[in-house]
Amino acid sequence: MFVAAARVARAGDGESARRLGPVRPHDLRHTYAGRLVRAGIPLQQVQKLLGHASIRTTQRYASLGDSQWEQVRAALD
Repeated sequence: MFVAAARVARAGDGESARRLGPVRPHDLRHTYAGRLVRAGIPLQQVQKLLGHASIRTTQRYASLGDSQWEQVRAALD
């Protein structure tokens, strides 16, 4: 069922809509982790949600959280 849904998945609206191409469950996992980090969720919480045994595995998403620096700067102002 997932494979069939991924095969017909599209992004965009109207004539600008394009086919997403191959989507794997692991791709969705990466998207989930990336969105959590961008939303400011601490890496330790993302680690627990993803079930990573080591924080080092979760740190691959750390660069996505650059928006967290804005929160730090705001706290120091």
